[in-house]
Order: sequence, then C-alpha cells, then structure tokens
Amino acid sequence: MDVGDLTDNVVTADANGNLRQRAAIDVAAPSLGFAKLGSGVNFTASGSYFYTGTVLTLGPGKWLVTVNMLLSKSSGTLVATGATETWWVRSGFSNSSTVFATSSDIISTNTLISGLLPSSSYYAMLYGTVIINNTSGANKNYYYWGGNVAGVSPAGTMLNFGGSNWSEDYVTFQKIN
Repeated sequence: MDVGDLTDNVVTADANGNLRQRAAIDVAAPSLGFAKLGSGVNFTASGSYFYTGTVLTLGPGKWLVTVNMLLSKSSGTLVATGATETWWVRSGFSNSSTVFATSSDIISTNTLISGLLPSSSYYAMLYGTVIINNTSGANKNYYYWGGNVAGVSPAGTMLNFGGSNWSEDYVTFQKIN
C-alpha cells in the first residue's frame, strides 16, 4: 500500500501486519437542549424521565454515542447536596420526544447512561457511552432523556440537565462501521 493512498483515512493492522484502510473517523456533536432555551430541563427526584430537548439524527449504521453531563441541584440558587443526600440520575435515548422508552436500536449491553451526585457536593458528572445501530436505511432521530432518580433523601431540583448551560455538557457520536 502506497502512503499517498492513505491520505484522510484510518489505517489499522491485524496480527499478521496486513493493513486495512477506511475513511477517517468523524466525530460530531448536536446542539444541546431546547433550541430556543439551550438550558435543558429542570426536574425533581422521581421515577419519571424528562425530555431534555436534545436530539441526535443518525444515518444508517452503527454509532458510538458518548454523553457527558454536569449534575447540579438548585432550590432557587445553586446549592450543595445535604450531608446524607444523594442523587442517582439515569439518562438514555428514545425513539420518541413525548414518551420515554429505551430505543431498541441500542445494541450495547448498557442501555442507560448514569451518574451520581453525592452528598455534600455542588457538582458531579454523568458520563457514559452506548452503541446505536440504525438499520432503518434512512436518517433517524434519537431523543435524549434524563431523570428516573434514585437516591437517599434527594431534595430540591436538578438544574439545567441535558442542555448547553454548562460548558462541561456534550453529546458526541461517531460512526463505527
């Protein structure tokens, strides 16, 4: 294989040294939260999920989707969790913006992305990845939801979850086949 043939491609080698090339890996990120607000959603501790306003539009194929969200609570202003208070926040992707049900296109064993806001903390991170396999043959929307809080004495409100209010928040996706 001529090095000139490798421009803008990813090259891998197997155990025998045989080279294989494919198109470069592109990573993309959608706009977060509701288009007009960008702030995501505020929610209280409950078993319910809440739509964040973030939507991924993925073409056919397998996609590695990575989520990083800041967890912070409020009771009018930013406050720390109590000495014995914790929030376990779950999030995931649905085929609907009106009802949460984990998309059946998620083929990784982990179907949810979760994080812990521990006691006596102002901030924590929710981070994880899922693999989505769009077999529809066309572009398809996947809607990002958060909530379904489990915890010890969670009080107040989760603030701006899933939006662009916090600089640490992002969702990225890259095609993996």
